[in-house]
Amino acid sequence: ALLLKRKDKEGQLTAKEEKIKELQNKLYGLKTNKEYSTMLSEISGVKMDKSLMEEEILKIFEEQDSLQKDLEKHKAALQEEEKKFNLEKDKVLARVKEIESYVKDLSSKREVAEKEIDRKIISQYARILKGKESLALVKVENHSCQGCFMEVPPQVINEIKMNDRLIFCEMCARILYILDEPSE
Repeated sequence: ALLLKRKDKEGQLTAKEEKIKELQNKLYGLKTNKEYSTMLSEISGVKMDKSLMEEEILKIFEEQDSLQKDLEKHKAALQEEEKKFNLEKDKVLARVKEIESYVKDLSSKREVAEKEIDRKIISQYARILKGKESLALVKVENHSCQGCFMEVPPQVINEIKMNDRLIFCEMCARILYILDEPSE
């Protein structure tokens, strides 16, 4: 916008300069002093207009310079932010690769483990997993199921410790387990 404004003002300035030349050429052809002095005052007025336009053009140049400096600052800030973003992106991508590798490793371990487990147990686990928000196997801690947080009766805890069959929570139907307590 400033560039267009400046070009417009420069065009007007050129027109004023041509008007001054035209008036000065007419000046030599005048016959009376009155016409001569009128023409001089008209030339003086056009020169003042020209001077004002030159000042406006200079102000536009200064404003353009200021905007250009601001633009350079913003470009530098943008480049700095892009560097930070790219570093962070690289970290995230490295972490994603690490996680993908870990998941792949766990998947291969799962495949090996599934071969050793009864198909009936695997199908029960898959059914519960699908219906219980991806949490089919939960720990019993402080006599409560960690899936639904309901109390587990002592008899059920004893059955879990026997480890001879799958035990399900009476409330949420998830498979229950107890971590072996460390010996003292």
